[in-house]
Amino acid sequence: MHIITLIVGDWSHDGHEETDSFVYESSLSQKELEAAYTAGSKILGFDLSADVCKDYEDSNISRKHVDMLTAHGIECEGYEEYHPGNDSVLLEPELFADLYLQICKLGSPTFVYNPVPSNVTCINIGGYGLFY
Repeated sequence: MHIITLIVGDWSHDGHEETDSFVYESSLSQKELEAAYTAGSKILGFDLSADVCKDYEDSNISRKHVDMLTAHGIECEGYEEYHPGNDSVLLEPELFADLYLQICKLGSPTFVYNPVPSNVTCINIGGYGLFY
């Protein structure tokens, strides 16, 4: 098993600089996972990373994309909250990461992943002046 960290948000820190990260055990290496995602995106018909939540303050997934996901057996939690007249629903960072991994599984059906518990202890050790 490999340990992977998925970073959601402004990973390059050239905009709003806000991110969240999710750690998983993965049966695929980084390179294999990226290939599985590419294959899954082709099967799906869109690229989650390039087409959804790509702009500042764009935190919704469209009904069209939800329908494409569910047509391929990928559950998009929250999509049932659509109300008449709404064509999109809010995505949370954790769901975005999970959708990414489900798309990887679509591209590599034997792919197995499990979240790593986030009970990591953080100790603030100073060094404020290192970042300027």
